[in-house]
Parts: sequence; C-alpha cells; structure tokens
Amino acid sequence: MSEITINRGSDVTLTGTWRDQTGAAMDLTGWGIGAFEPHPSLEAMTVEWVDAAIGAYRVRIGWNDQIPHGKLAGFRLRISKDGDDRSSPKIWLVVK
Repeated sequence: MSEITINRGSDVTLTGTWRDQTGAAMDLTGWGIGAFEPHPSLEAMTVEWVDAAIGAYRVRIGWNDQIPHGKLAGFRLRISKDGDDRSSPKIWLVVK
C-alpha cells in the first residue's frame, strides 16, 4: 500500500496488516502504533490496532479542506516497543 486514491471531500478508512520480511503477519501485542511524519493536513488522523496479535491495524482520516489536491499528502506508520521503533514506507493520498 503506497498510494490510496480518494475523492476530494471524502473521509477514508484503511485497514492493513503489519508483516515481517517474509510476508508473515507479526504478533505485535504490547507494541504501540501511530502516524509518523504525517503531512500537516493529516495531523488529526487516527491509527489503532484492530488486533495486535495478528498485526491488524486501522487508519482513519477525516476530510478537511487543507488536504491538497493530487499526490502531495503522505504519512508513514510507526510501531514502537521498548525503544525499538520501526516505520513503514511512505503512504500517499492521491486526491482526485
């Protein structure tokens, strides 16, 4: 998931699974999850575990008029536990 296309004015909810290098779902019980380096217009987004035991998460982004048109607003996800931080590749919103 590196680009998500949305219509201008739309809220978006994304779900996914954090995976290891082999592609297997990770047990992330006890880990925190959040947004990392979000575009300023995405500061109100929420990230939460749906089921940390299988690495399942949900991202919610409510529309606001500051989200730019095109492929200009991005963010990363980051998991953290006991000083071990890991971030995802950049995820871009493409607003049409």
